[in-house]
Amino acid sequence: MVRFSDQSLRSAAMASSVVPPFTAIHLGIAVAEPEIDRVATYDGPLARVAVIYGLEVVSPGRPGTWWDV
Repeated sequence: MVRFSDQSLRSAAMASSVVPPFTAIHLGIAVAEPEIDRVATYDGPLARVAVIYGLEVVSPGRPGTWWDV
């Protein structure tokens, strides 16, 4: 069993309108945890939404803002 905070589920619910539910849960958890300040992804929609939430996007091998084209 995994427990999710109300804050992570609230963020996930808002993000689920633009990314798939499983992706939204990952994003919600990252946003809710203050010690998490970046996300590693090669998924364009997730990268765009993560930046909106103030997370740094890390994608080794890709240019800085590859998702913003």
